[in-house]
Amino acid sequence: MKTTLLYDDMLKFDETIQTMIENSDVLVYADQLILSIYTHASGENAYIYRTCDDAFLKRLDINMTMDVITKAELGMGNMKYILFNSILDDDEVREQFYEIALISLDPLEEEDNLVGYVYFTIDKKYEALLLKTQNKKKSFLRIDYLINSIRINIENYEKLYYLIDFFSEIVTTKDRFMPYHMTNVANWTMSIANELNLDYKDRLTLYVASLMHDIGIVYIPEKIINKSSKLSEEEYGLMRQVPEKSYEITKTTLYGMHFFKNVPNIIRYHHEWFDGSGYPSKKSGEEIPFLSRIISVADATDAMLSRRAYRDLLSEDFVIKELLKGSGKQFDPEIANVMIQLLRSRTKDTGETFVEEMNFIPQASLNFYYDNFQNQRSYVGNLIMNERTGKLIIHSGGALSDLQVSRVYKPSISFFALNDFLEYEVEILGALNNQILMTGFKFVPTDKYFSLIWELTGILKTPSNRKGNVKIIKVGGDTLVFEVADQFFNDILVSSIDKTAMIDFDLEIDHVHNRLSLMGRIIRFFNFQNVTVFVFKYTNINSVERDSILRMLFRKQTHDRQVRLKTSVI
Repeated sequence: MKTTLLYDDMLKFDETIQTMIENSDVLVYADQLILSIYTHASGENAYIYRTCDDAFLKRLDINMTMDVITKAELGMGNMKYILFNSILDDDEVREQFYEIALISLDPLEEEDNLVGYVYFTIDKKYEALLLKTQNKKKSFLRIDYLINSIRINIENYEKLYYLIDFFSEIVTTKDRFMPYHMTNVANWTMSIANELNLDYKDRLTLYVASLMHDIGIVYIPEKIINKSSKLSEEEYGLMRQVPEKSYEITKTTLYGMHFFKNVPNIIRYHHEWFDGSGYPSKKSGEEIPFLSRIISVADATDAMLSRRAYRDLLSEDFVIKELLKGSGKQFDPEIANVMIQLLRSRTKDTGETFVEEMNFIPQASLNFYYDNFQNQRSYVGNLIMNERTGKLIIHSGGALSDLQVSRVYKPSISFFALNDFLEYEVEILGALNNQILMTGFKFVPTDKYFSLIWELTGILKTPSNRKGNVKIIKVGGDTLVFEVADQFFNDILVSSIDKTAMIDFDLEIDHVHNRLSLMGRIIRFFNFQNVTVFVFKYTNINSVERDSILRMLFRKQTHDRQVRLKTSVI
């Protein structure tokens, strides 16, 4: 039940080759698609695995409108060049597989003498059929040209996230919060895209544009970026240049990547206002690209929800009020409403599906025991994901030359996302140069009871009676997560791993106050840019103390929910 296309001259075959090359960028981002590249001439055989749904495969725009195309069955006649159509008429067959195969047969020999082919499929049974034919010497150049062109295209796209990694490290030197902002905006835009049912291409375009939307900030002096007081007219003028600078950088960086040809303009206009009072071009309403309008809402939302060098994060009720105030003025009303509903229904189960949905995660920290349970190692870098396999590009943590997988115990990776701290158990597959390859991501709840993000100040006393202030970022019934910026105190705490310590802190919500002093052990640490995060597990905590913590957590959860409900009637 296949449609094959017969070409009666080389010109049409060359046109098809060019069409497939131009569309190979789509194949790079296909989601459950096996791309098999093979030629007898070169002896090369390569497989690249992706995944995709039926609707996405139907959008592969291979040109099927050439003249003098005759339908034929495989094996009938002395066929020179055939192309299998990926869109099948039979519904039952279509549910089972899609395939696109470009096959070159030697026109001087029998019809079953295969010269070479490029084969895209999710049904392997047809691969065996095609491989039965024998090696011939004609048409090698055209097949190899196609294969090499597709490979080059794929390599360019796979370098994209390495470029984003490079830019992420540059902007970190300007503003340590910026990489989190880039990915938070990307995560919010994906949530909005889900609600709006955007198609695959728009979603991926939006994701890359979100990651690179503020890359032009590399041109802005650090003192302006982190200034706590009001910007001067001159300083504000420089900040207004960021969209144009980001446009220029991405236009150059993404040159030749047809799939992302709209990304530069989407970035350029994400500071336009719906009423026409934004910049750089004072576009309004539907003059502003739709994906730019999505980034505008996500960008403003995360800017308010995130910590900055000059202020703490703002509450969700404040953010919702600002979105309502800006709807129709700064923001597209439809998109602002979607964002508001996402905030009102927001839950804390981010971690279960986060990793498999993301392609790029900045400032991740890998921690594991090495050789024994007294020796912990920590590496920091940006995580590039491909489904459930990740590459951590190491930026700090020491050399990998002596790393042996067999000597690694209990590896886990952590990072901040959407103002939460997430941790995953992983399996280390190996290390090469400055990269660690891992798989088997399994979400690890910080606490076995219940935990919430709750920013507090605590005082930690080490086994050697050293005291220091810590910033608590997450509170649970079994653990605390806190961060320390002071390097001297960091070193003391790292040397105190698995030793008994004491922490004092206050929980207060709705005028109810609870002061706690708890014994525990620092069981893990994760190095990040400028801070180290520690996981503190309570020991010898009695039921009264634990119940007290859990009651305060439920009280805070109820308080936060009531705040969201109040804003919903505004």
